[in-house]
Amino acid sequence: MDILQLLSALLVVVISRRPVVGQHTCDQCDCQLNSEEEHAVFNVKTHCNVGSIYWNTAYGAIRLEVQPVLRNSYKMCFVLDSQNIVTKVSQELPHLVTEGDGGSSSSWSQDRLTLQPLVTVQGKSREHCVWGRTKQPLMLYFEVERTNNFTGIPVVSLLYDVQEVADDVLLDPLEECRPCSQDEMLEAYCSSDFVVMGSMHQVRHEDEVTHIDVAVAQLIYQTSDVFRRVHRSDDFLLGTLRAPRKCGIRQGKGDFLFTGRMRLGMPTLRCAPFLERWQKIAALAECHYN
Repeated sequence: MDILQLLSALLVVVISRRPVVGQHTCDQCDCQLNSEEEHAVFNVKTHCNVGSIYWNTAYGAIRLEVQPVLRNSYKMCFVLDSQNIVTKVSQELPHLVTEGDGGSSSSWSQDRLTLQPLVTVQGKSREHCVWGRTKQPLMLYFEVERTNNFTGIPVVSLLYDVQEVADDVLLDPLEECRPCSQDEMLEAYCSSDFVVMGSMHQVRHEDEVTHIDVAVAQLIYQTSDVFRRVHRSDDFLLGTLRAPRKCGIRQGKGDFLFTGRMRLGMPTLRCAPFLERWQKIAALAECHYN
């Protein structure tokens, strides 16, 4: 057995090594788990595009099966908060079996699985993303490890977000950075978690994220308290939006229509046309905000 075969064999997962507590289905997209056995494994299945898992007294592991109802490939992103415990996240993959003389043929085995390590988290993590294929579940494995350095109740919180990804985005990572079309602006206006008119107060870059501070001239709609007065005497509302740093957003002069959604608990920019451009098509919007 050569070194590659040896390493592959060491990574084969024996799922039966721990007792499975039971099937736990996230019908409401948000799960609350409570470990009563130290070496138990929770099987969690979800078809939701947005959701969360709150794992109190976190011991053992979670085997998460994500299978959104989407027509195209998708990207599943998550952030993890691991308190008083270390959480190891891996992706579960079919095991590659080599057959024939000299390994002349190979195939994927669903009976044996391998774990591909993704990230180890202690405290709050940054955003991590994995890709899923059309009509195929994405399997993630969360295993906790407690050391003598921790005191207190171990708690793990997970926020996840699934987005359908068109083929052109897969070919060009900057496709998601292009300006919104007229139809996309109209859809964003009617379906976003926040819609405001305002200007860019400041633009800051941090790691892979751009933070856009927005001074609001008119609040049209918001589902949560994204934009608010910093001081009671302020004449305007302020809020901070997020966008991928790769899009190269710079501070621009003038007034904009800002739309977006809450993603992984943070307000994320969707479309931001100049207000003058938006006013030319606003009458076509098939929705109305009080």
